[in-house]
Amino acid sequence: MNADLWASVCVKPLNLQYLHFLRPAFGIDIAIILMMKKEDSFLQSHLMYAPIGYAYHQMVFDASGIPLDYVFLEVNDFFESLTGLQREDVIGRRASEVLVGIRDGGFDWVGFYGRVVKEKGSEHFEQYSEPLDRWYRVYIFSDKRREYFTTLFIDISSEKEATETEWKLRRANKIRTILTEFSMKFIDIRLDRIDALLDEVLEKMGKILQVDRSYIFLFSEDGSNCSNTHEWCEEGIALEKDNLQHIPSELIPWWLAQLQKKMPLIIPKVTDLPVEAVVEKETLEAQGVQSVLIVPMMYEESLYGFIGLDSVRTARSWSDEDVDSMRLLSGIVTHTLKRKELSIQRRKEQIELKELNSELEQRDRERREKLVDYVKRLNKANEMVVQQEKLASIGRLSAGIAHEINNPVGYIVSNITSLTEYIEVFFRLYERCVDLLSMVEAEGTQKMKELAIEIHELQEKEDFEFIREDVEALMVETTGGADRVKKIVTELKNFAHRDDSEKKPVNLSRLIERAMRVVHHEMKYTCEVQNEFAELPEIRARENQIMQVLINILVNAVHSLPEDDGLIRIYTFRDGHYAVIRIEDNGSGIEGEHLAHIFEPFYTTKDMGKGTGLGLSISLDIINDHGGTIDVSSTIGKGTTFDVKLPISGETVS
Repeated sequence: MNADLWASVCVKPLNLQYLHFLRPAFGIDIAIILMMKKEDSFLQSHLMYAPIGYAYHQMVFDASGIPLDYVFLEVNDFFESLTGLQREDVIGRRASEVLVGIRDGGFDWVGFYGRVVKEKGSEHFEQYSEPLDRWYRVYIFSDKRREYFTTLFIDISSEKEATETEWKLRRANKIRTILTEFSMKFIDIRLDRIDALLDEVLEKMGKILQVDRSYIFLFSEDGSNCSNTHEWCEEGIALEKDNLQHIPSELIPWWLAQLQKKMPLIIPKVTDLPVEAVVEKETLEAQGVQSVLIVPMMYEESLYGFIGLDSVRTARSWSDEDVDSMRLLSGIVTHTLKRKELSIQRRKEQIELKELNSELEQRDRERREKLVDYVKRLNKANEMVVQQEKLASIGRLSAGIAHEINNPVGYIVSNITSLTEYIEVFFRLYERCVDLLSMVEAEGTQKMKELAIEIHELQEKEDFEFIREDVEALMVETTGGADRVKKIVTELKNFAHRDDSEKKPVNLSRLIERAMRVVHHEMKYTCEVQNEFAELPEIRARENQIMQVLINILVNAVHSLPEDDGLIRIYTFRDGHYAVIRIEDNGSGIEGEHLAHIFEPFYTTKDMGKGTGLGLSISLDIINDHGGTIDVSSTIGKGTTFDVKLPISGETVS
């Protein structure tokens, strides 16, 4: 077949420079070319306008008929311009020598050509040539002779790039839409829906990026290990999630070092991993992974985990768009998982806080119960101390009280003796009068005269007039003494009685008089007492407690007085909303160093056995409990003044 024949068959009109001279010896089947031209509009259009490369080859088979390589026998000028290979560099040489790495790519050119040659047919396809870094549309025509074939090829790289750009734009837009959609969903999603939504976004991203597996790994809090938490696999690809739990970080040192630098791991071929990544390489190869893209998940400058893509069935390169898309997804996933983690932690802390509050409330209730019990016991103890102080006061007053009672009791006893004698006389007189009455009734006048004489003699002898007057005086004196004893005993009894009553209205003047009666025996032989009571409203108080305060102050005042010319002045007056009881003495006074401590429990300047040191301390507690105050001032050698201030009933104290 000559060139003119080829041109008339394939192209009309067609310059011979488009197709190099085809020798009839090559034996190309014209019918096949006609058929392909007729059916392939692409070839038809490019035969008219585009340069077409031409090459004639001889296939090399082994003894069993398996294609091993092919040899270049003829090429045209456009072969040189389209491939960049010179005619003299290819003619007579094997493809493996000319196109180094022809068997390393994803497409088996030699195997494909061998099949077409063996079938003595024709074929066309589009394929990327990695050694030439170009896209070609290739037409193959087998020779009638078994090992020869012709290839026509057209460089379609520009068209592919345009199509690829459009495809990338569509894919980028789709990825952007997916990420935006899921970002919005993650904002208000319930915690129990987060895992399902993460699985969904992994699936969509895996499919659009055309990978076999997409996954998420999270590091433990201390960074000692990591676990596969979420995974999606294409149909036919084995899930690895259950096998990738708690992987020690020390098993992926190279991997971890890259991630900690915030660098993505872009691995087109696992087989090309460096020597220092031997552990990672063995792990990936064991899973059948050929290509990997890993992007770190960073949170507050710390490595939180990583998100990755695996290509298992074929090796593939990773574009900048792939890396950028995964970085965006990494940020979304990181903040979503961290929000979930923080929410779970917050919920856990809330539960723990609730339990702790419940426990604290229980402890607080128990402490309050213990405190209430303690306060009750303390109050009881305080009441006992107050009561004991009362009894101690009575004990200290007992000698004087005994003397005070002894006087009226003495003349009561003496008067009773006299009254007994007087009564005997009256009984004798009564008997004579009875006899007289009997005689008068029985014997008449003589006997009556004799009995009357006897009665007169008895009157003269016993001095009945004196007895009558003395009996009246004795009875008055005895009654007065008995009343006095009764009052002293009553006051002591009332004072000694435990005061558990509520506060009641109290007249201060009468209360002071009662207190003075109790300590009267202490004062009557040692001092003069001057009173000046103002007209005051009643106060609300526990009467016996206020009386105890007054007795303590009065007894202390008496004990400080000089032997002669002792004086105690007692005043009452109003000071705003307070009723004030002022007790002054002209005693020895209190040293300044002692004055600051007189209200402290057990503090006393008296000799051993003469005081408990609790009187004034208890007095201060009582007055404070009543909402009042005790003020004291003292001058050595001149005396001491106590002001007891108590709030007036029904008036607000500012």
